Amino acid sequence: MKKKIPILLSGQGTLQDRLYHSIRSSILQGVLKPGAQLPSSRELSQEISVSRNTVQAVFDQLSTEGYTTGRIGSGTYVSTTLPDNLMAISGSKISKNSGESMPLPLGKRSEILNSFWSSSQPRDSAPQPFSVGMSAVDHFPAAVWGRLLGRCWRESQDEIVNHVWPSGHPRLRRIIADYARSSRGLQCTDDQIVIVNGTQQAISLAAQVVLNDGDAIWMEDPGYDCARAIFAAAGAQIHPVEVDTEGLTIEAGKVASADARLAFVTPSRQFPLGITMSLRRRLALLEWAHRQQCWVFEDDYDHEFRYSGRPIQALQGLDTHGRVIYSGTFSKMMFPGLRLGFLVLPPPLVEAFSSAKYFADGQTSMLEQLTMAAFIEEGHYSSHVRRTRRLCAERQSVLIREVNRQLPGKLEVHPSEAGLHLIGWLPEGSDAASIAELCQQKGVDVHPLSRYTIRNRQREGLVMGYAAYSPARIRAGVRRLASVLEKLF
Repeated sequence: MKKKIPILLSGQGTLQDRLYHSIRSSILQGVLKPGAQLPSSRELSQEISVSRNTVQAVFDQLSTEGYTTGRIGSGTYVSTTLPDNLMAISGSKISKNSGESMPLPLGKRSEILNSFWSSSQPRDSAPQPFSVGMSAVDHFPAAVWGRLLGRCWRESQDEIVNHVWPSGHPRLRRIIADYARSSRGLQCTDDQIVIVNGTQQAISLAAQVVLNDGDAIWMEDPGYDCARAIFAAAGAQIHPVEVDTEGLTIEAGKVASADARLAFVTPSRQFPLGITMSLRRRLALLEWAHRQQCWVFEDDYDHEFRYSGRPIQALQGLDTHGRVIYSGTFSKMMFPGLRLGFLVLPPPLVEAFSSAKYFADGQTSMLEQLTMAAFIEEGHYSSHVRRTRRLCAERQSVLIREVNRQLPGKLEVHPSEAGLHLIGWLPEGSDAASIAELCQQKGVDVHPLSRYTIRNRQREGLVMGYAAYSPARIRAGVRRLASVLEKLF
């Protein structure tokens, strides 16, 4: 016997959507029970005054999703087993503490990464002043980006759905090669570009491709803690190399490990100290890499954030022997959730990195690659860079002014012609880690400089990002910081 369907066509969406949800709800709520026969599409269309084509489209959708089944010569029936039931997990609840009595054995690499994770894991809450690593995200042209996302999906569905390019979409690789040559002075073709999910994946791929267990590497000290974690987990022997006013000290590196396999450097603006490696040191580093037949990983994480002076020549652009692995990122200039970066590789390494990328995750999101390509081609990226540079320079000035006004003698900051953060130097003998914990309790997110060091430094400081925060938030953040420091000094 056919079951009369209670139809409620109110709500939002197209008529077809509303009819579909009405019938589906009747099935899930048990009004239409398993095995019940539905009216024919002709009968239902006449009953509710809806075109038969619309009703048939709804019936087809319900059948495709498994809510109904058709019997030839008999009609349409509610399925005896609903798809929602197949997705539900039955059984008793598992206690959150059920595994505490049975420690799980972890691999050595996991243990190493976990040891770094405790101090570097991102917070669930919205970033507070002075979180590091973000630009002026509050002024990102989100509407433009969203419009381009939709357009790229509509125009390029076939490429997005059916094509796999582990090295990246050819269009974006070509655009990046042009951009890298013109803005950074790189020597490259689009065949040398591999698109990655940000700098951290670039480092992970390099560790996989060019390092063996036990290989020695140079790392700037202080330096990027995520890179240190990745290389340590890959089995590398990390040798900290001092950074002075000219950048990485090459002679100290040779003393630490003359036969290192790789040097990880941030020459354009050393992280976190903000020092630019001198030309003399750059040439010496390249000469060492050539003579030793080893690799230099150049992390050019924030080259676009330069507020005065001439752009700094990338190390890769000076390399005449193909020893530099260059890493760039869009995540800093755009927004952290956009995991999109690129490698510029010596030609002999391209195939190895492409295969490592393929086996890591297939490819970086094709929709975001195509959207980024359109964002650059149509001039939105260059406009965003210009606006962001101006805002970040202004925000750096606000931070310096407020620290000097509210914390004289307690925190020392110096202007920088580039970057997204400054170091607030503390009085001698300060415990920056304890101070950072007290600041967290006041809603101020600062990192102790010791987080990035391998050996102890004589003077401690607080690493303070400023680019993502309005002048009002910066002033408020410094007031909260002052409420902590004034009780200590």
